[in-house]
Amino acid sequence: MLYHKYVEKTPEEVAALVQGKESAAELKAKRKAEQTANVERKAAEKEAARQAERARQGVKPKGAAADSDEDEDEDSGSDSEAGVGAAAAAAGEESDDTDTEWYRREVNYASLGWGSGQGL
Repeated sequence: MLYHKYVEKTPEEVAALVQGKESAAELKAKRKAEQTANVERKAAEKEAARQAERARQGVKPKGAAADSDEDEDEDSGSDSEAGVGAAAAAAGEESDDTDTEWYRREVNYASLGWGSGQGL
């Protein structure tokens, strides 16, 4: 058994080891850059596919959909929460409410005689 302190490398061996580590580091950087480029490319492809699917279904971009929904709500004159929720669901928009808030609104504990429903 040889201990490392008794083994001495020649300058050529040291240079070969250093060069091997440098080439490994370069390869690692190259692979990392390639991976990052692939991730960005795939994200762009996914977004393009999403946009194409929305266009195929006839869904307006988010900014245009929000403007048209406001106009529809004003024209309908309906102030009920169920009507607003149905209009938002029909437009394919997700509400900013949390699930608990939605559940409270939909169940309306006070009308069921269960109290205020604040325990949720």
